[in-house]
Amino acid sequence: MASIFKRGNGGVWYVKYYVNGQQVYESLDTTSERVAQQMKREIEADETAGRLLAPSKIPLSEFLEDLCLFLSTIRTAKSYSADVSLL
Repeated sequence: MASIFKRGNGGVWYVKYYVNGQQVYESLDTTSERVAQQMKREIEADETAGRLLAPSKIPLSEFLEDLCLFLSTIRTAKSYSADVSLL
């Protein structure tokens, strides 16, 4: 079950929902209540279907370092260079 609310005076709608018992807050980047309600229904449908993933607590820099290390072990030097250049 998700809920929507406004935070502060900005007028932007936010949604709160749970994934695997972990609370998630997200900005819906809209000031329209109607659009926010529709986005909430989509999140609830994804939740019911099991398509929502819990957010990670791993820092982005640590994740990217580990990804580069992993890619270096499975790619050729040229392929690795091309992959890393996209990051």
